[in-house]
Amino acid sequence: VYVARDVVATLNHVSVSHRVEQLEGAFALWKSAPLRGAGLGVYLDRERELGRGIPQQIHNSYLWLLAETGLVGTVLFGGLFLTLLAKSWRRRESDGLMTIGVPFLLMVAVFAVFQEALYQRYIWFFAGILFARLMLVRGQPDAPGAQAG
Repeated sequence: VYVARDVVATLNHVSVSHRVEQLEGAFALWKSAPLRGAGLGVYLDRERELGRGIPQQIHNSYLWLLAETGLVGTVLFGGLFLTLLAKSWRRRESDGLMTIGVPFLLMVAVFAVFQEALYQRYIWFFAGILFARLMLVRGQPDAPGAQAG
């Protein structure tokens, strides 16, 4: 629970209040360069300048992308993710891997709201497997019941 600007709970300097400060700082950073973003790593540099003992990344992947890569980077990344999700959805009934891939991608999308998810290697590894599988069956129609190779 966030109460005014008081620190509700602390572990080192990480607290509920610090999370709210992260959101405010991320929005301010995004407003400084809304289209192209402030640049990768700028938020962590800001944390160091504020004297944080252990700089913390923005704990929301979407807001982190928006602040550091701007609308352009967020749309490009989101487009990649949505393409993978849509193509996996179309193949879900004919390909067991895609049946697993759809809920996995949805889980990652929800996880990214509450935590920085993009540094998790297993997400990229599995996304690579899904893309490879989609490329393997690329010449086949996206209709349910189509045979996956």
